[in-house]
Amino acid sequence: MNNSTLHRPRRTTGTAPRRECAITSHDGAVLTLDHAGVIRRKGDVRATLAGECAFLCSSGPIVLTGGAGGVLLNALTAEPLHRLPVALTSAAAFPGHAVVGTEAGEAVIFAVDVDQVRAVDTVRAHDTAIADLTVAGGVLIALATDGAIARYDLTTLELFDRITDTGAHACIALPDNRFATVGADLRLWSESEVVAIPAPHPLTCAAVTTDGMVIAAGSATAQVALYDLPTRRWSTVETTAPVTALHYADGSFLAADGTVRHIPAVPADPVEARPGQAALPEPRSDVD
Repeated sequence: MNNSTLHRPRRTTGTAPRRECAITSHDGAVLTLDHAGVIRRKGDVRATLAGECAFLCSSGPIVLTGGAGGVLLNALTAEPLHRLPVALTSAAAFPGHAVVGTEAGEAVIFAVDVDQVRAVDTVRAHDTAIADLTVAGGVLIALATDGAIARYDLTTLELFDRITDTGAHACIALPDNRFATVGADLRLWSESEVVAIPAPHPLTCAAVTTDGMVIAAGSATAQVALYDLPTRRWSTVETTAPVTALHYADGSFLAADGTVRHIPAVPADPVEARPGQAALPEPRSDVD
């Protein structure tokens, strides 16, 4: 993502500061969504959406958004594309398609092209709302708000497995058909094992570099933690407010912390244990 930092407007009487809640990149430009439904491209207002929206998802020629109203929209034009009877919570893109999560626990798969967005299938992944979605190596990973994970073959829509009580808040795809979740810890998942990595603080959202070597995780404690896989070390970048969204492109992480903060995707000095605290323990591996 391009380094295009948006600055917090000065407070005035009766005016709340802008709060960015979603970030993506499209055609080489940064797009942000704030809680008022305003879409900005490179910091300039592109569209204003009616109702609360929860996500931005760049999928081929368009950027998708949606939220409490159940309407899937083109974020670049505010054009309605599809209507569902329940709130939309999250989305992820994969070649020629996007998958959108709902408050009813469904993952709705759409074919996306220049002229139209068509619903082509639906998976009832959970009995509770979907918190996040990602696609890794032809596998759909659907994370519920209660921390349960369901994995589906995207070709057949066959359920591979269901894992409960993960404690995860968000998920991201990694290279080599793997994925990661963040919550009380960082977990790296493959077909055969899960590696749990203790985190310096609770984690709420995540992004990863293209090569999968550095994972960034946001926190309600106003920090972004960077985990360097080759060295297995954490480093931390302070932010001005809780981090609500992260996105990676063009060598940088962008973190939504009330503005949009540019964070180089290079780990800084590693996190050290505070006085009186034990050092962070080593990762552990479990086979389920």
